[in-house]
Amino acid sequence: MRLAPMFLALALAFIGTTAAKEPEVGSGSSYSDSLREVYGAVQSAEAFRDICTKHFPSQRAGNDAAYASWRAQYGPFLTEMDSRYAALNVRAAKVKDGTNAELSTDSRASFALTKDKAEKVLVGLGPDGLLALCQSYPRLLASPAMDLEHVHEQKVKVIRGVQVDG
Repeated sequence: MRLAPMFLALALAFIGTTAAKEPEVGSGSSYSDSLREVYGAVQSAEAFRDICTKHFPSQRAGNDAAYASWRAQYGPFLTEMDSRYAALNVRAAKVKDGTNAELSTDSRASFALTKDKAEKVLVGLGPDGLLALCQSYPRLLASPAMDLEHVHEQKVKVIRGVQVDG
């Protein structure tokens, strides 16, 4: 079983749901679409860890350590994407004349729904298939497939081409 494609499929599940109804912000849809795709991939690492922990609690320590190591290794990039996504929510909320809390709640609910759907797909692999994926989680995070800044190089260029109010 090839792990990177399965994990990337989980990441792709987040793309269409990360604040999908937000107004376009930045330089049109290219910025927000690119940010949603990259941020969805970032969020998928956490979602996959959580799914594995739920089904195989004995793997929590190893998977938590792998996730923390991945966050530390790519910290500046991940922090930048977190900040840009938060700024997109704030700007979109202003456009909607709503509140950031409301939009942030919508985004969290959307992530949770997508994570639930992804979990059902992964559980559908059966206990042995899911266990194999979960046991491979630390190796996957250490693989080049999870160097998201380089994997999504063109989208990151689009994202970084837009100044964000800090």
